[in-house]
Amino acid sequence: MHPKGQERLFNALLEISKTKQVFLTTHSPYFLASPHLKNIGLHIFAKNGNTSLIEPATLNPLLPWSPTWGEINFKAYKLPTVDFHNELYGWIQEKETLPSLKDFDVWIQRNGIALTKTWTPEMAEVPKSPLTVSLQTFIRNKIHHPENTTMQSVNYSIDELRQSIEEMINLL
Repeated sequence: MHPKGQERLFNALLEISKTKQVFLTTHSPYFLASPHLKNIGLHIFAKNGNTSLIEPATLNPLLPWSPTWGEINFKAYKLPTVDFHNELYGWIQEKETLPSLKDFDVWIQRNGIALTKTWTPEMAEVPKSPLTVSLQTFIRNKIHHPENTTMQSVNYSIDELRQSIEEMINLL
């Protein structure tokens, strides 16, 4: 649904909820970012095999601009995305005033995360000396530098993406 349509629907549902109980299922940040939700029960429903799980959802934002699609998909569906990884990486850089990727890795190492990956930067398609970097910086570089031909055959797994996101969340 178009974002303006979601906004109108949300306002209509708020009006209806003054006299009736309303149940809504969504993963829309247009709904979940509303300040009106502080007085509303918000739950995450998930499946684990044949078992349905229901847990209260926290509205504690991880990022100043929360919730985002990536954050919602990770919290509700345990789905790690490059979008959420980028948001977390960028927010940590800004929050901790880490202007370079090297500064990021020094900070992350001081906070208990080892540098376990190798990244070979390129300048004008010429490989430079390999660097030992964190999983977070490796994934960030893979996302931001698809043109790096030296590193195109070296990938990360979905489990590594999830691990990287979880480690950054724990640092926040």
